[in-house]
Amino acid sequence: MKGKTREFKGKWSGSKKDERKEATRQKVRDAFAGKVEVEIIPAIYDTEPDEPKVLRVAAYCRVSTDQESQTESYELQVQHYKTYIQGRSDWTYVGTYADEERPYP
Repeated sequence: MKGKTREFKGKWSGSKKDERKEATRQKVRDAFAGKVEVEIIPAIYDTEPDEPKVLRVAAYCRVSTDQESQTESYELQVQHYKTYIQGRSDWTYVGTYADEERPYP
């Protein structure tokens, strides 16, 4: 190859990769050059807007001390929250969860 010079076509001097990228870009430009029609699809709702949703609600009650003043606290909490939840038309009472924690002596 004496006497012949080769032209370097590397990454920075217009390689085939750059030509392919530009060809791809031109295809995208050509595809969106015309009028693009968009179809609007209306949303479908799972529930009717007029239908009220009823939530299932549970109470959580706990007493964390052994003090004499807290002896009826748990029962009062259960009664209060059960009455409150059942008094709402958009809630359904499903039960009471309790965590009776006893402190260390």
